[in-house]
Amino acid sequence: MFFKGNYPAGSCNLPMFINDDFESLKEKFVEQDGEMGFSYRDYCGRPTFYKLQEFYAFKLKNREPTDIKDKILKELEVNTK
Repeated sequence: MFFKGNYPAGSCNLPMFINDDFESLKEKFVEQDGEMGFSYRDYCGRPTFYKLQEFYAFKLKNREPTDIKDKILKELEVNTK
């Protein structure tokens, strides 16, 4: 999974988190201020909220990426209700 953002040098945030564990991702799928997204702790331990438009998901097959963002979001929404 990939989260985009503006990350200045030396910041605690990094532009990419790799998460291949659906259960772990499901635990981080939350609502904040009426908006769904993902809550991760940055590398300094501070909570950071990533909006859905900042989230990307890909599956690699034979080194070719396939966009699976919609599939993952659909599964998350179904599994959190």
